[in-house]
Amino acid sequence: MDDVMYVLCKHCDHFVEENIRAGDLSLAKYIHLEDGEQEFDHDAEPLGEATLADWRRRRPDLFTTHPDGKIGPNSSYHSRRGKLDARRTP
Repeated sequence: MDDVMYVLCKHCDHFVEENIRAGDLSLAKYIHLEDGEQEFDHDAEPLGEATLADWRRRRPDLFTTHPDGKIGPNSSYHSRRGKLDARRTP
């Protein structure tokens, strides 16, 4: 599993993958791999590709378990770069 390639979004710290349903032009070409609770202020776009083992070495913050029990960018303790901040008020 550590030799599987993962692609990081160029706008945030989530991994992305090609949307297998993207044949429908109304759907995004890439999607964020996340816990389903995130809101983004951008479309998923690929940037860097590396194996999971390489990402763990280069970006251990992506795999840190935070006090809220969530891992890496799914946690509110992780940088909110590229994501809508649920704590903000309109």
